[in-house]
Amino acid sequence: MSKKYFIKLPKEYLESPQKRDFEKELLNVQSHFDNAGLQFEKGFINFVFLKGFYSHMNRSTLVLGVFLNTLLDEALALSGNLSLRHINDDSFNAEVAILIQEESIGQLKKNEGLLVHLEIPTQGVSGNAIFEADEIEATFAGIEYVRLSDEVSEMQQVDSEDNNAN
Repeated sequence: MSKKYFIKLPKEYLESPQKRDFEKELLNVQSHFDNAGLQFEKGFINFVFLKGFYSHMNRSTLVLGVFLNTLLDEALALSGNLSLRHINDDSFNAEVAILIQEESIGQLKKNEGLLVHLEIPTQGVSGNAIFEADEIEATFAGIEYVRLSDEVSEMQQVDSEDNNAN
């Protein structure tokens, strides 16, 4: 039996003029997680790549994805390095340092995910393109997070060399 993951929106999305669009998107993403039978290793903060839209003019990819907490702790903030690799194109290169503060996350509980849109600088693509989840491998590494139980706002490090999920 697959585990139930609850996906939520960042606080700023709920205060956005596009709030209804984000809520509709959230319903689709939650349905995907409910029906796909996705399983993730315990003890990590995973990144699940769902879709990407490359803009040649901006030289970046707008990524739709989910940060998923399978730690025993709640995360109040998180940071790490997100890199994307196209499974059929070694010239594709997309990397970004991530920092998501408590003001955005609130509390990211165990088996809870945060739906995000990230603009990631990208190289190796010659024209506008759309990338599906089965084309891109995402790695979220060098992960640190703030726990609810931390008295001082101290980042905890997740022991992860290669934390993939798609």
